[in-house]
Amino acid sequence: MKIRMAAALAGIGLMAFAVGTARANTLVNTVTLPFSGYDGWIVSPTQSIALEFVSGSDSLVTSVDAYLGGSGSVQIGLMTASSGTFIAGDVADVTLSNSSPIDLTSLAWSISPGHTYWLVAIGDPGANGAWNVSPSAQNSWTANGGLINTIEPPEAIVTGGISATPAPAALPLFAGGLGFVGYLTRRRKRAVVAA
Repeated sequence: MKIRMAAALAGIGLMAFAVGTARANTLVNTVTLPFSGYDGWIVSPTQSIALEFVSGSDSLVTSVDAYLGGSGSVQIGLMTASSGTFIAGDVADVTLSNSSPIDLTSLAWSISPGHTYWLVAIGDPGANGAWNVSPSAQNSWTANGGLINTIEPPEAIVTGGISATPAPAALPLFAGGLGFVGYLTRRRKRAVVAA
């Protein structure tokens, strides 16, 4: 009975180890000042602002905190170039406020590890926004896909993660672990009987 319980616990332990949780990494953080509402680089229907980051080993963008304030709404999302079109599914339409920054959580924006991406904000018609500026951070950014600057980037935090191992992929490992524990149990019983 003790051996069966140990085998079950070992199998559960192997399963818990195999099915990992996603870990969070900061992909870019240019925030050095508190949110200041409508102040900084202008974001409007005719002007976009883009902040560059590299994905590292991450495969998902899980959250975005962008220090944009103003009125109206903006589209904020990911592009593979500083101007062009948003990556399908990796964009959100957000209403601006002067009292709090844009805070997008529970995202699952898919990215390829080791590639360069741009977090881009474009104003919807009638939008009047500004992306707060970080005077001491250095990161590549651009307005309307033009000259790339490295000083006074827009303030944002982009967090990414590696997606968790899905349970179906871990099931063979779980079954193999249980089978191995069963083999050891059977071998031990035969050794006791033979003695």
